[in-house]
Formats: sequence, C-alpha cells, structure tokens
Amino acid sequence: MSETKKPAQPELDVRTLREAREFTVIFSSDKGIKCTLLAADRYNLLVISGGQRLLIPKHSVKYIVLPADVTSSGRELGAAVSRQAAA
Repeated sequence: MSETKKPAQPELDVRTLREAREFTVIFSSDKGIKCTLLAADRYNLLVISGGQRLLIPKHSVKYIVLPADVTSSGRELGAAVSRQAAA
C-alpha cells in the first residue's frame, strides 16, 4: 500500500490576514478581539492587540472577520466571511 502525501496548504490565510492589516478574531466562546497579524505558523497566530503581543492557538479560533475591502485572487473575501458568519 502506498502512502499518499497531502498537498502543501497554500498560504492564502496568512496573505489575506496581512493584506487586511486589522481584523477581528472570533473565538469558540463567541468573544472577539481586533488585532493585526505579526506572524503565523501551522498552529498559532502571533498578533498585536491593544499594544500587547498575543499568541493565539488556531484551534481556539471560530472564524475571522475581515474588512470588506480585502480581496485575494479577484474575490471579495470580506463579504464571503460575513455571509458565512450570518449562516
């Protein structure tokens, strides 16, 4: 039996968050914070919010709200995220 390799995940999420500059992270508890991305790896987001650097585990994030003017690959992502959040 041959083992299939998983394709490398695109950096779409990190590029989009950098382009957004400021975005809102909504946690599993439905509380949120406005922040700016400093760095990201496979499991964590390093952000700055209210002058504090925060390390946010990705598994604690329910969704991220982007400003409406953020686009990637010609698609309006902010509107898509808002529609998903409302559903």
